[in-house]
Amino acid sequence: IAANDNWGSTPELITAGSQAGAFALVSQRADAALLTTLAPGAYTVHVSGRNQATGLALLEVYQQ
Repeated sequence: IAANDNWGSTPELITAGSQAGAFALVSQRADAALLTTLAPGAYTVHVSGRNQATGLALLEVYQQ
């Protein structure tokens, strides 16, 4: 449905996160974040590192 890496800073994403009660995103970070509207249903999230790198991922989903 969507992919992202190094999101930068978008006012829409920062505002939506604040309204949902998410932790604050800092401008000019290399975090990946998405803002999308989905139809009701079940979804699976696939998280992978760039160039098959490994690491930790934190996934938060908010319903508005």
